[in-house]
Amino acid sequence: MPQSAELSVAIYVKSSKKLAHWAIHLRVIDGSSDDAQHFVYQANENAEGKLELDISEVDPAKSIRLKRLVHVAVIDGERTIREVKDLIAQQPIQHDVVTWNCQDYVMETLSTLHDSHCLDDYEYEEAKATLEDLFYN
Repeated sequence: MPQSAELSVAIYVKSSKKLAHWAIHLRVIDGSSDDAQHFVYQANENAEGKLELDISEVDPAKSIRLKRLVHVAVIDGERTIREVKDLIAQQPIQHDVVTWNCQDYVMETLSTLHDSHCLDDYEYEEAKATLEDLFYN
């Protein structure tokens, strides 16, 4: 059976920093199994204080810090899911911009997925509007 995946943005409650933490969540479902694989892609600070991509195989719903998941899209087909995973993992981290953060990583990743035709206009615009509303309000 074919694979599908649910793409969402995980928003975690504020910690010691001023802003809530955002990450990309991809839940991959194999059509022949009830089991799902979870992938969380996030821009996190390393020991030197620089942002780097952290990819983990965890279900964000199991974190006590998860505030909400914002649905973005359903991705169908193994090839498209692989392309989405590659694009997310290859999204540049902007080390030269001091104010660049995890929210920027998420928004730029969604833009890249849209530009690569992995997200249609409606999915992208809906997710962008919802996330901007959460960020600014």
